[in-house]
Amino acid sequence: MLSRMQARSGSFRQVLTAGLAIMGLALMGAASAWAQPTLDVTKGAVGTQFTITGTGFGAVPGKVLFWPENPVTKPPRIAVVSWTNTSIVAVVGACSATMDCDVQVLPKGAITPITADNGFEVRRPNMDSISPVTGGAGALITISGEYFGAVRPRVYLDPQTIGAKPFACTVVAYSDTAVDFLVPEKAGPGVYHLWIINSVSADGKDDAFTITP
Repeated sequence: MLSRMQARSGSFRQVLTAGLAIMGLALMGAASAWAQPTLDVTKGAVGTQFTITGTGFGAVPGKVLFWPENPVTKPPRIAVVSWTNTSIVAVVGACSATMDCDVQVLPKGAITPITADNGFEVRRPNMDSISPVTGGAGALITISGEYFGAVRPRVYLDPQTIGAKPFACTVVAYSDTAVDFLVPEKAGPGVYHLWIINSVSADGKDDAFTITP
């Protein structure tokens, strides 16, 4: 009698141990499938393309979401270019502010997203250089820098005279890293502050450009 009970108890322990081992492997597999993804580009502006690499995204396209740290900030919409179980290519859409964002992948039909904490930062435009720094009306000037975005920015030459209005410049070419503009005909000779403005924010340089007679 006792030996039969011990045998049954031993069999139960073996079954329980095996069951727990299988559950453990399943949990490890799920954790692996939902590991935090990585981004090849972590800073950018409107129009920046990035690739998310990970696992468990599924074969059918779902959604990519940006969630700003500041809950009041409206997040940009993200356009998906391509989607596989392990890789997603997407583009940052319209945005009206700088922000640090968690990046979430929501597979088709899923309730819980796969999240990359602090995965992307939407940056304001940043001017590095201006060439040339002098020129007359109609001269072609190039601003070099980063995070100008994929949408045509605005460029202004701001006179140092108190109360004077800035002159809007005609932008003839633009990319995320360079903007070409023409010196406005109505702006007179003098030293000007230079501003570049996009939908996210602005960057300015004091005494950056001189209009010659």
